[in-house]
This record gives sequence, C-alpha cells and structure tokens, in this order.
Amino acid sequence: MLQERCTVAPGLLAQIIVSKYVDHLPLYRQEQIYWTRHRVWLPRQNLARWMELASDWLKPIYQCIRTGVMAGGYVQVDETPVRYLEPGHGKTKTGYFWTTSRPEAMPFTSGKPAAQRRV
Repeated sequence: MLQERCTVAPGLLAQIIVSKYVDHLPLYRQEQIYWTRHRVWLPRQNLARWMELASDWLKPIYQCIRTGVMAGGYVQVDETPVRYLEPGHGKTKTGYFWTTSRPEAMPFTSGKPAAQRRV
C-alpha cells in the first residue's frame, strides 16, 4: 500500500506514471483529460501527491539497479542537458539527466538542476 487510506488504485497510478513519462503528458493535461473524457475530477495536486508517493515506494528498486550498475568495473555515462522553467521566476534554466549503464546491464537515470550539478 502506498499510503494508508490512499484512494488511488495501482492500475490508475501506473497509467498516470506512464502518461507522464512515456506519453509526455504533464499532470495538468491529465487532469483535463480525465475530466473532459470521463467526468472524473482528479485535481493535479492529488496526481502530484500520488507521483511523490510512487517515487518513494519505488526508490528501493532504483537503488538496487543503481548499485548493480555502479558495481561494475566499467560504466558508460550520457549527459543530456534539459531546459526547464524555474518555478516562480518565469525564466528557463538548464538541468541535466545522466543515463548510466554498464555493458550488458540495466541502465539507470538521474537528474539534477544546474545549480546542483556535480562534476
């Protein structure tokens, strides 16, 4: 269970995550889609809270994959710059995603805003 008394079903949560990260649908668009297509009101605040709960719940899996990749003697890294809108300032900044893999192992991705970039 993600959280006691949480109303989201696992299938709905999976759909929200896939829509956000695979279909590139931001939460505000999903909120609109659920309302216009199904007359189901899912405020984006709820969607964001559910995403946060899911990320906390999935963190041990991420850490296990990361540990396995970093345990190898040879690691490949790809750094991808990503422009994002800084909340509250109306300006864009550049953050980075790092995809790290080991030959014949599962990759993992992490990201940091530009201010937190480590070299």
